[in-house]
Amino acid sequence: MNAHDILDMIGDAKGTYVWDAQQVRSGNINSSGKKLFSKKLWLIAAIIALILLLVGCAIVYVMSLQDMKIGEYSVTEPEHYGPNWVVIEAREKTVEVLSVQGFADSPNQQAVKEYRDYLGSIDAETVPEEEQMEKLSEITQKFGLKLLSDGITVNYDQGQILLDALQLSGICLDQPYAQAEYSSGTFHPEGTFNLWVNIVPDGESLDWPYVIHTDFQYYQKGYFKYYYVAVENLDSFEEWEYTLPDGGTALLALGEEEALILAERENGYFCVNFDSRMGIDTMTKEIVEQVADLFDFSVVPHALSEEEWQSVKAEIQRMDDLKYQQYLEQQAQWEASLKKEGFSGWVRQTLEGKSYDEVLDLGYAFHDIDGNGVDDLLIGRDGYCTAIYWEVDGETKQFSNAAALLFPCEDQTIGYTLTPFDTNYYFTHLDHGTTRGVANIKYIPGHPEGEYRKGDLEHWNRYDIITKEEFDSIMNSYIRIPIEFLPLTEYPLDEKVLLSEKRQINTESFGSYEEKIRYRLTDQEERWPRWQYDIQDLNDDGVEEMIWSEDGRIWIYTTVDGAIISYDMVSDGSMRPCDDGIVEAIQHYGPVNMTYRYYRLEKDKVVLVDYLRYDVDRDPENPWFRSPDLTGQDFTLEPISEMEAKSIIASYDSLEIDMKPIADYPFD
Repeated sequence: MNAHDILDMIGDAKGTYVWDAQQVRSGNINSSGKKLFSKKLWLIAAIIALILLLVGCAIVYVMSLQDMKIGEYSVTEPEHYGPNWVVIEAREKTVEVLSVQGFADSPNQQAVKEYRDYLGSIDAETVPEEEQMEKLSEITQKFGLKLLSDGITVNYDQGQILLDALQLSGICLDQPYAQAEYSSGTFHPEGTFNLWVNIVPDGESLDWPYVIHTDFQYYQKGYFKYYYVAVENLDSFEEWEYTLPDGGTALLALGEEEALILAERENGYFCVNFDSRMGIDTMTKEIVEQVADLFDFSVVPHALSEEEWQSVKAEIQRMDDLKYQQYLEQQAQWEASLKKEGFSGWVRQTLEGKSYDEVLDLGYAFHDIDGNGVDDLLIGRDGYCTAIYWEVDGETKQFSNAAALLFPCEDQTIGYTLTPFDTNYYFTHLDHGTTRGVANIKYIPGHPEGEYRKGDLEHWNRYDIITKEEFDSIMNSYIRIPIEFLPLTEYPLDEKVLLSEKRQINTESFGSYEEKIRYRLTDQEERWPRWQYDIQDLNDDGVEEMIWSEDGRIWIYTTVDGAIISYDMVSDGSMRPCDDGIVEAIQHYGPVNMTYRYYRLEKDKVVLVDYLRYDVDRDPENPWFRSPDLTGQDFTLEPISEMEAKSIIASYDSLEIDMKPIADYPFD
C-alpha cells in the first residue's frame, strides 16, 4: 500500500477536511470546536499519520497542476512565427493561473485566489494603498495566515548575503553536468525567499546548449505570499512524480514554453520555474529531471530574530552605501577636472580608454536646450541623447546621467523615455540651470480600466485615467527637435585622443555556425524570416566565414581555434564583402554624411586599409575626404575630389555571395 492507495480510502473527502485534520493532529485546532465532523477529522488525521509513517515527510498527497489552478483570463496573441518558420495567426488564448503554494483548497491557495480576484476587480493605481493593505489583512486573517514582514531585495552580486542570513550553505547540489550561479533575490525574516539561479550546463552530460535561468522560490508555511504562475494550455503539460537525490519527491511539469518543479516539505513549499523552450529547441523530461537534481529541497531557512534582521539590513545598506559613495567619489573626481575644461573635457573622458567600435555609433551636436543663448553639448545615437552637458555659472556640467533616452523639444523642454519603443514619457522644462517637471504620461495597451494615464509629477506611481485625445494633446504639445549627430570620434579636439587598440574581434561561446544560428533563433520569432546567411571562405585562408544578414545589414563571423568570432567593423551601417578578403563598412551619420572604411580580414583580426568620409557639413562644395593615418579624426583629414573618391570605392570589387533563408540551413 502506498500514499496513492491510502488517499483512495479517503474517497471524496474535501481538501478542507484534510487541511483541518492536519491542524488537529498538529495541535493548531482544538477538536472540540469541530463537533459535527470530529469523527471524520480524527479518521483522516489517523490516515495522514499513517501516510507520514509510510512515505516520510515528503508530499502527503498527490499534487497536480489542475489542483493548483485558481483562475484564468483571455489575451490576444498577435501573428507571429513559430518553430520551423510556420506562421501562427493572431488568436485569442487562455492563460491559466496557478498558485504554487499548497494543494487544492488549502488556506494559502484560497488566500492567493481571493486576493487576486480582489486586485482584478479594482484599479490598483487609483485605489489607495492603505485600502489594499486592509483587504490583504482581512483575507489572511480569514484563512488563518500571517502576513510576512517587509522583505529585502539583494542585487545580482549579493546572493550570498541572502544565503548567509538564512544560514544556508547553498540551495544547489554538486553535479558534474552543470554549474550553478547565484544571482539576485528577495527574502523575509520569517524564511520565505526567492533566489535567481543561473544553471550553466557543460553541453555534454546535460544536453542543453543554453544557460537556464531559474527562479527558486521557498514559501514558509503559515505565512501569506502573494505570488502565482501563469501558464498557457495547462492540459498540454506533462506531469510526473519524481524521486529526488534526497529521497523526497517532487512534481515535475513540462509544458510547451516552461517547466515547473514543485515540492512540499514539512516547513514549506518549493517552486522552481524556468523556460523549457529556446528558439527551435525544446527540453526533454530527462533534462527537467537533471535540473531538479541540482536543487536541494531539504533546506530549512533560519528565521531571523529582530536583532539579526536589523543587523542584516544594516550590512546590506552599508554595502549599498559604500558602493554609492565610491561612485560619488569617482564622479566628483572627474567632474572637478572636467567642469573647467569645457565640453572638450567631457568628450575626451568619453573617448579615452575606449576602442573605435565602442564609440563608433556615438555622435555629438550643439543645441541651446535651456534658452540662455549658449549652445549645449549633446551626445547620443539614433536621434536620441544619452548625455547632455550644459554651461551653468561658467562651468560645464552634466545635465542628466539617468539611464534614459533624452530628446530635446521646443520651448526649452527635454523629454525622457527608456527605449525608442517605450510608451512612458516624462517632460522637464529647463531654465538657466534649473529644471522643472511639466508632464508625466503613459500608455498601457489593452488595460481594461483605461489605456491612457496622466501621472502625478510628485508621485511617479500615481496616475489618473485620461482619454486618448487628452494623451495625444499632451504628447503633441511637445514638439521634438530633430538632432543630426556628427561622429563623436571626429569631435574637433586640440589634441589627438589616444583610443585603445581596436577591439574589432569579439569571441563568442560557440563552436560552430550551427550553434550560433540555433542560439540566434532564441530571439523573437517575428525576426526569423528576416534573416539570411551564406558560408564561404572570404579571404582564402582555408577557413569558411559565415555572412549573416538581417534586412540587408550584414555581419561576418569566422572560426579561430574552435571558437566562433565576429568581425566588428561597423555598429550602425552596412557591410559589403569584396575580393581579396576586403570588407567595405559604411557608417551613416544623419541623412547625408557617411564614412567608408575598408578592412582586410585576417585570421583573428581585421586591419583597416582605407578610410574615406563624405561630410557636407564640413565642406558643402567639396565633401569628400581621406584620412592618411586611418584615424578619421578631424584634423587628419585631407580633401579629395569626388572622382578620386569614387575611383577608390570602385577599386574594391564586390564579391559574389549567395544569401539563403535561414530556414534552409541544414541542421543536423
